[in-house]
Amino acid sequence: LAVSMLAKSSERAKSALEEMIRFVPRRVPASGGLQLGSDSAPVTVQAFLDFTCPHCRVFESTVFPKIKSGYIDPGRVKWVGKLLPHADQGAPFFFAMASICARSMPDSTAVDHAFFTYPTNSQKSGYAALSDAILAAGLDTHVSDSITGCMQAQTPELQQKVLVEVNQAFSYGLRGPPAFVIDGIAFQGTMDYRTMADLLETFLKQR
Repeated sequence: LAVSMLAKSSERAKSALEEMIRFVPRRVPASGGLQLGSDSAPVTVQAFLDFTCPHCRVFESTVFPKIKSGYIDPGRVKWVGKLLPHADQGAPFFFAMASICARSMPDSTAVDHAFFTYPTNSQKSGYAALSDAILAAGLDTHVSDSITGCMQAQTPELQQKVLVEVNQAFSYGLRGPPAFVIDGIAFQGTMDYRTMADLLETFLKQR
C-alpha cells in the first residue's frame, strides 16, 4: 500500500510522504484513546498528539474540523485520539492524565479542545490551569471538579494509562507528536488538510 501511494503521488507529494512514512509494522490494536466515528468505518486513524505541541494545535484547529465533517461524521473513518505527551512531567503529562479522566464524560471532545487551546505561556499550572482551561472553553465548573476528583483519586492508574498509549506509539516506530497511524501504516510529522485527505482517499479506495 505504501509503495502504491508513493507511485501514484506527484513529485512534491511523494517527497512529503517519503519523509513521513517511518514504519510498516505488525498491527498494534487500536485499543484505548478517545474514539469518534463508526466502529464499522472501513478506515481507522490513530492520531498521536500532545496538547502543548504547536503543530498538534494547528492540526486540531485547522485540519481536524474538516476531517471530522468530511470523513468521521459520514462514517467513512473511525478516529482514535491517542496521547503522546512530549514530556513526562509538567503540562503535557498533566493534561494527558486529565484527558483520560474526561473520556467517560459527554464533554470529552470539548475538554480536549480546551487543553489544545489553553495558552502555553499561562502562569498557572496543575489544577489551577486545568480549571482555567475548562472555564475558558465555556464548560461548567462541575466538569473541572469531576476531572480533578478523578485525577486525585487515580493518579498512578492514569499515569500508567498514558504510558500505555505512549508505548503504542513507540511500537509503531514513532518518535513524538504529531504522528498518525492509518490502518497500520505510521506517518511521523504534521499534516495539512490536503495531505491527510489524499491519504484517507487512498486508503478508502484500497478498501
